[in-house]
Amino acid sequence: MGYRAVFFDLDGTITDSAPGILASMQQALEKYAIYPDAAQLQKYVGPPLRQMFADYLPPEQVEEGVRLYREIYRGGRLFDARIYDGIPQLLKCLSQNGLFVALATAKPKKTAEIFLAHFGLAKQFDWIGGTEEECGIADKTAVIRKTISQSGFAPADCLMVGDRQDDLLGAAAAGIDAVGVLYGYGSEEELRSCPHLALLDSPDAVGRFVLNQAR
Repeated sequence: MGYRAVFFDLDGTITDSAPGILASMQQALEKYAIYPDAAQLQKYVGPPLRQMFADYLPPEQVEEGVRLYREIYRGGRLFDARIYDGIPQLLKCLSQNGLFVALATAKPKKTAEIFLAHFGLAKQFDWIGGTEEECGIADKTAVIRKTISQSGFAPADCLMVGDRQDDLLGAAAAGIDAVGVLYGYGSEEELRSCPHLALLDSPDAVGRFVLNQAR
């Protein structure tokens, strides 16, 4: 076993972005006279956005809700976040050790690019992968498959790092290994129920795991 490419989720893995996401969810749902508190919405931070709207809105309003959320989020909440301690050092270390470092998020690709540029992390990634619905890349598995292709490596050379079951299940569906991080939004119980090689409690632990396996 050994890895030449490492793919990272964004929300809950690279960044604590819950404040901006939760506020945008609440503001969007208020348009429909729905008023959940932040604690009720916490479980939706990370999974595909449509899951949340499908639980609160009738099917014919889900896409409208998603569009409204994205307008609010990009309009002022996108940068209401912080980068986890140790992440810049981790990304730099992996690159310096010759690994291909990529983002693989369910966020729209353009949104992820804007976010990483704002926080000064865009140059730390060899590839920024996100959903591109106009190209048929609409879920985490599709994003991971596209990122594998962009890396130029075989699936066996690639590792996914994420904090929610969508990251681990998406990796399994795409044919690559995955590790879960316990400092993000997913519970240990959630992550243990999915295919994984390890559950790690810090960015530093992620770095040690990857470098111990790298070719």
